[in-house]
Amino acid sequence: MDPISENLTARVSQDSLYYDIEKKEILQRDVHGGDQIRLAYGSPTSPETLRTAQPPNLSAESVRALGHDRDVPIQSSMSTLVLDKNIPQMYQIDSLARRDDIDLLKPWKRYLYFLSSFLALAAFCTYVLYFGLRITFTLAAQRANRTIYPAAWVFVIVEIGVATPGVLHSLWSVFVIKSRGRQKLRLKGEIVPTVDVLVTACGEDEDVILNTARAACSIDYPADRFRVFVLDDGKSQSLFRSVAALNGQYPNLFYRSREKPPGVPHHFKAGNLKFGLRETLTTDGEEGEFVAALDADMIPQPEWLRAILPHMLLDERCGLACPPQLFYNVPPNDPLYQGLDFFVHVSEPIKDALGVAWCTGSGYVIRRCALDSIGDMPVGTVAEDVLCSTLLLGEGWRTAYIHEGLQYGQVPGDFGGHIKQRTRWVSRVPEIHLGLQC
Repeated sequence: MDPISENLTARVSQDSLYYDIEKKEILQRDVHGGDQIRLAYGSPTSPETLRTAQPPNLSAESVRALGHDRDVPIQSSMSTLVLDKNIPQMYQIDSLARRDDIDLLKPWKRYLYFLSSFLALAAFCTYVLYFGLRITFTLAAQRANRTIYPAAWVFVIVEIGVATPGVLHSLWSVFVIKSRGRQKLRLKGEIVPTVDVLVTACGEDEDVILNTARAACSIDYPADRFRVFVLDDGKSQSLFRSVAALNGQYPNLFYRSREKPPGVPHHFKAGNLKFGLRETLTTDGEEGEFVAALDADMIPQPEWLRAILPHMLLDERCGLACPPQLFYNVPPNDPLYQGLDFFVHVSEPIKDALGVAWCTGSGYVIRRCALDSIGDMPVGTVAEDVLCSTLLLGEGWRTAYIHEGLQYGQVPGDFGGHIKQRTRWVSRVPEIHLGLQC
């Protein structure tokens, strides 16, 4: 393999780090502490090639030649930039902070969550002690009365069955002590990858959908490098006309609605996304190297794509990256746990540290070639986001969780809406058994 073309120079800025592939030396490095980066040759579309790719030989002398007196380790466990002749562009990526959650998570709260690992172990030990005492006392009572209490044993077994899932889930918290090492990155300049943004809708208020579409079209990203598709499963003529009116202001905005013949499985949101992916191939404009998805009620922040894409550009094995779903109307004290505080600040960062982050369902970005490797968007479940990230991991890709506030939406305003939402989230049954329209 010809690893690199003669005129190709890779430029990566990580606290102003520049590395010239042709000269194989660092041109500038200004780091604070132990920032590290590894550069490797390989194919951007093959996970197997990426696993076997070897980094160029970077010497500590080339670092000291720039005026640094101490040895700076170059090989990184956090990120990999894979370059070959198929990537002729130069992406400039800046590191804004050592932690991606610096603006979202206050220091005292971070330390508080750190205690969750010890609390999880304490809870596990308490359960073991409790059930040990229950069994011991039950046996003692049977011996003292020379009889057997079958109802007592049934009750103990039921208790253990109920407690086990919760205890096992809480043990995830033990890994909160594992460092993620994920920095707050930004993609700079006008040279950026192409992206297709899919906004899925199905009967939401028209103003809600249009607000999301406007926000998606107004992000800080070159307009000729991304397209926005409103995928309307509600087939609203009013929404069609409204999007058409916005097309004059945003030429990269498109409306699409699929046909859903009666008696044929439509696969809900997964089917809508699958339809949208096909539409991106037949619509005028350059096909996106990456595909992004937004729920109809999640407003992306201007820096949305510029914050997520660097993590994927620096790691060619990263097939999917996602931010948390955050909400601006969570009531005080969050009595129904609508803000998903533990999931957002503990569970997902832990999964990210282990390299198995779940897709959060909205705001995520997928590498198109990674999606092709699993046969397109999976269907047959209303949890297509979790299934998609699981299949990607099975194919050798990595998933990433970007712990920044990059999208905001609304939680249900009444208890009935809350129950409906949570029921949908925990459902894992195929849609063919559900008589739902969307």
